[in-house]
Amino acid sequence: MSRRLIFFYKILNGFAPTYLSSVLPPQREEEDVGVRRRLRTPFVAPYCRTERYRASFFPFCINEWNNLDENIRNLPSISSFKTAILKFFKPNANSVFGVTDKKGVVLLNRLRVGFSHLREHKFRHNFADTVDPFCNCRNNSIETTQHFLMHCSDYSNDRLVMFNSLLQLDISLLPLKPKTLFKTLLFGDSKFSQNQNHDILSITVKFIQDTGRFGGPLF
Repeated sequence: MSRRLIFFYKILNGFAPTYLSSVLPPQREEEDVGVRRRLRTPFVAPYCRTERYRASFFPFCINEWNNLDENIRNLPSISSFKTAILKFFKPNANSVFGVTDKKGVVLLNRLRVGFSHLREHKFRHNFADTVDPFCNCRNNSIETTQHFLMHCSDYSNDRLVMFNSLLQLDISLLPLKPKTLFKTLLFGDSKFSQNQNHDILSITVKFIQDTGRFGGPLF
């Protein structure tokens, strides 16, 4: 994801062939009156009839760009943008908050870096046994980490158990927006305490294990 957005930044700022920027949809530009510069503002999102097209480069990057904080979108150089994006997406070194389930932590970290048994991960890494990235739940969805954690109908019962466990925690978690909740389930959140993040990730790890989705090694 970070590499896609870094390349998208290059397209927007003239560091890539012009034929790439020519296919971008209209951008809702605004002017920062204080410094008289054009802000790198959100785009008009393209219509996506299928999940396959939504996951392709430009629709994916446009949606992610629109969701970025404007301070990141408007960074003045490739190096500063790259640093901010990597910091935004990369888990902190001490990010399992004391969860001791070794197998569960391995599976959690595979989901974090996008290198698990999920079909979108294997398809992206050109595994010979994965001819497309679509989930087996047969609702025409790509089996991404977010789909697995938040939406896949095959694991509805396990997800219900997970959310019921989260409701029992003494924190305001479930009112979060779906994208924020998804990131919190994977990485925790700095606004919560060490113990609270430990409880959140423990519940996520239990869900991952309970689904039985992940078998042996990838190799």
